[in-house]
Amino acid sequence: PAIAGTYTYEWEVPAGVTNPGNVASFSTTIAGTYTVTITNLTTSCNSTIATGTVTLKLLPTVSLNSPSICPGETATLTATPAIAGTYTYEWEVPSGVTNPGNVASFPTTIAGTYTVTITNLTTTCKSAIATGTVTLKLLPTVSLNSPSICPGETATLTATPAIAGTYTYEWEVPAGVTNPGNVASFTTTIEGAYTVTITNLTTSCKSTSASGTVTLKPIPTASISTKTPTVCSGNPSRLDFEGTPLATV
Repeated sequence: PAIAGTYTYEWEVPAGVTNPGNVASFSTTIAGTYTVTITNLTTSCNSTIATGTVTLKLLPTVSLNSPSICPGETATLTATPAIAGTYTYEWEVPSGVTNPGNVASFPTTIAGTYTVTITNLTTTCKSAIATGTVTLKLLPTVSLNSPSICPGETATLTATPAIAGTYTYEWEVPAGVTNPGNVASFTTTIEGAYTVTITNLTTSCKSTSASGTVTLKPIPTASISTKTPTVCSGNPSRLDFEGTPLATV
């Protein structure tokens, strides 16, 4: 009331609101138009109607991405408000992750569930929680054989992924060997260390390198000598044979 005194209060409220009766003040959660008239109990005079409106501010909404990364890579989590504005950000992160604080985006290498809420600084309204997940893709693994060959023979080197899939192949070869390029297997006659890495075309993850060695077996040797290089017909002679151990003739 404009002037202090003793009054009664008569309210008109929106549908769904319980009329509070003869009170000067009450609380509500429902938006709409409210009116009140007061009557001065001393003079019995009624006021004109006073009108007030309860307005619901727009609740902010936010989305959070869910990146998948290869082991050793870095994911970027980004909270995106549905409507442009000025917001604060509050994060919940997995164990082992340093909470980034009031930022819209941050990097991480740790898999798990992340959540964010935003508060609109203009309206002070806080959003519901948005959830995102960082997933680690499976790192491919590959093995490489190590053949041994005789000089002049051909070795076949074969890279074998641990899990079937579609891969690209990247080779490192000894000096003098033409790099075979993107193949799973190739032949060579040159000894030395060979390495290969594979990339899974579905996940884009790259393996650690696998090593194999081509080894040339030693060429067997043999010699024959005699203690009596000249003998008469009919007389015996001794021949001595020397060769590579375990060789057969």
